[in-house]
Amino acid sequence: NYCSSFVRIRWIDADGQPAPSHIWTLAPGQDLFQSTTAGHVFVVSAVLQHGEADLFGSNEDEAVLGAYRPKRSLPSGANHCVQIHDGDDGGNLNADIGGATLQHPTFILEVVLSDPTSYDALVVATSWIDRQIVMFMQQPRQDSVKVLDLLHTIVSNVLHHPDNIKYRQLRLSNGTVRRHIGGHWCVLDFLGVLGFDRTMLPRVDGGMGADSKEGGGEDVEPEEYLVAANPPTESKLELYRMAIGLLDILKHRSSSDFVADVALPTPWDEPIVLSGGGGGGGGRRGRSGRSGFAMTDDDRWARVERARRFRRNA
Repeated sequence: NYCSSFVRIRWIDADGQPAPSHIWTLAPGQDLFQSTTAGHVFVVSAVLQHGEADLFGSNEDEAVLGAYRPKRSLPSGANHCVQIHDGDDGGNLNADIGGATLQHPTFILEVVLSDPTSYDALVVATSWIDRQIVMFMQQPRQDSVKVLDLLHTIVSNVLHHPDNIKYRQLRLSNGTVRRHIGGHWCVLDFLGVLGFDRTMLPRVDGGMGADSKEGGGEDVEPEEYLVAANPPTESKLELYRMAIGLLDILKHRSSSDFVADVALPTPWDEPIVLSGGGGGGGGRRGRSGRSGFAMTDDDRWARVERARRFRRNA
């Protein structure tokens, strides 16, 4: 809690049910560490007059600010981190929330607590390539394959020749690089996680997107490049190996024989939850009697088989 006032946290489970023990009031500067399950919700309120709190009553001393719902575990296993700030910038700001006046408007911010390997950032960048290029229906499949092949070549070159600067420079004015790299912000983000930055350089010989000059040539105006300036360290090379694995997943998902219903989950997929369709039973229930459960390989194959039988009967 980075606010200058108290905040209150209510933990709501996946069925929307609270528990009397799952309510906490945080003083300014106080932290809360709580284990939870994907899908549970944390409701955050500003405490205007500090006092006892009930479970769901409309307290006049509180103003609901919002809620936070972790949808899945982070790929690296790091903790989710949420900070609650107020908008105190030295001015006299006022906000009317739920009929109560806050001196400084409050906001909720999700931050990266610890990602020393940058794997979480790499998975997020890969997920955007999957959504914007691989699974985007208006994107021709052959174009997706070209983007992924070029990315795979760039990463592999640096991985196998880490000390060779020509494999760490990409001239953005080159037609292939401009079309398949510079034209997609998600691809630029992916390369940015790997250490490529935009910079102006004189045109160089060799490398991806570079031109060769014959007969000595003349000095040319600097051009914009994507450059990984320093040779990658061993930890950075490990990130490049992870990148190759993620690109292999994308290449499989872009293939013509890819079937989403039977595909293995990716590092960026949310857990698939099944819900029972029976009536009279007090809300969603899976076969195991829990409120929801992750789909297993057997469940996935059974769903495909049901769809196949339905098409055949139809």
